[in-house]
Amino acid sequence: MKNEKFLEKQRTYIYTGYNLTLHPHHTPQIYVDFFEFIFKQKFFIPTGYRTYHLALHEINYFDKDNKLKGFYGALVRYENLLPTQFIDLNTGKTPENWSLDIASNIKYKPTFFYFSFYPENHKIIFELENEKSTISYNVVLNFFKKILSTPKFKEIFNSGEIHTLTSKKKVRSILKNRKLKRIEFLVTRPNPDIFGDLVDEAITEYLEDQKAKNMTISLTAQDGEYLNLQQNTEKFGMAAAENGEVRAIFENANQRSEEISTKAFPLNHPQLFQKSITIENRLKFISEKLIPTRQIKKV
Repeated sequence: MKNEKFLEKQRTYIYTGYNLTLHPHHTPQIYVDFFEFIFKQKFFIPTGYRTYHLALHEINYFDKDNKLKGFYGALVRYENLLPTQFIDLNTGKTPENWSLDIASNIKYKPTFFYFSFYPENHKIIFELENEKSTISYNVVLNFFKKILSTPKFKEIFNSGEIHTLTSKKKVRSILKNRKLKRIEFLVTRPNPDIFGDLVDEAITEYLEDQKAKNMTISLTAQDGEYLNLQQNTEKFGMAAAENGEVRAIFENANQRSEEISTKAFPLNHPQLFQKSITIENRLKFISEKLIPTRQIKKV
């Protein structure tokens, strides 16, 4: 008789990730406060597609007595019903002087997308595709960007940025390209724990002291030569990809210059799970796989 484990139904889920950075960053507690702020404010953000909106639906702490151990939650996507979406069959027109009498907490056609978040590394691991539906990584990115730009957020938290995590394999392929003619690292104000012992707190302090939001470092090859990036430069590039963007110009197989950017390679990770696995365990597993637990340097 076949092992029942292998007979259990499976399905593939698709994951991406985001690096969220808030300023000033005194302790990881600020990220717990941020998500609780979103939940309390009940932001309903239009996605830009049809009449779809997104909202933070729930937060579930892995350890209620220690919120810094992380949590998982869900965004809910729903359709915002408008009178213009209806037709009066008697007239063939949109009803005039008519409104939908639906309570504001009642939403139509909800779909849930799950994520996990660990405050100490401030990374969001997001489920782009599950058994119910799919969502674009840009829709999720813009949801958070719009919240970061609201007056209420700025009043409480000051400022913040969010970037899509990129495929590390693709980033390495750019950095290790042996025919690089030019490379640019566009870095938004990172937290020191991102760069660790590579640059310690130098970049953050350098930008903060000068009230700068970001900086660009560029390297251009000598005439007739290609760049030869050193190991530390490659490490810097990996970190910059999480906190901004890496752009490069290289010579392709046709000996023509070609531009490339890490923005073109968002993390898109398929993962096979048994259908019986709980949402919590699914998210714990994928978070550990995509962002392994490591000692975070305290700031």
